[in-house]
Amino acid sequence: MTRKTSNYKINEFKIKFKKLKNLCENSDSHSLNLWSESLNKTNYEAFYQISKDAVKYSVNRKLLEFFRIFFKKKMFLFGSNTNLIIPHYSFGPCKLKINNCGHFAFFENSYKFSIIFSNLIYGRLF
Repeated sequence: MTRKTSNYKINEFKIKFKKLKNLCENSDSHSLNLWSESLNKTNYEAFYQISKDAVKYSVNRKLLEFFRIFFKKKMFLFGSNTNLIIPHYSFGPCKLKINNCGHFAFFENSYKFSIIFSNLIYGRLF
């Protein structure tokens, strides 16, 4: 999604963003419905610029290097019902699962996500 967004011109993205919001809102997927709520609170220009920056930083590895330097200990937080294949050797030694939710665990179980994230920030998780 991010790379595709960054390929559009800003003046044509406004229409694409509206279509994306409608698609997510009318989807049968609970996760996409929740994401549409977030998109409705987001300015299309901000979404566009964040997407362009994310692609720019990922292409030249600056973002990856930032995370490698900033986070000495790593943790991978995922929903138990996600369709992602998570190899045991990836994402460092610490993996935490939020039960009964998918890829958008923050939306589907924001209470549990907030507890885990707060503990991570305050350093009590490791």
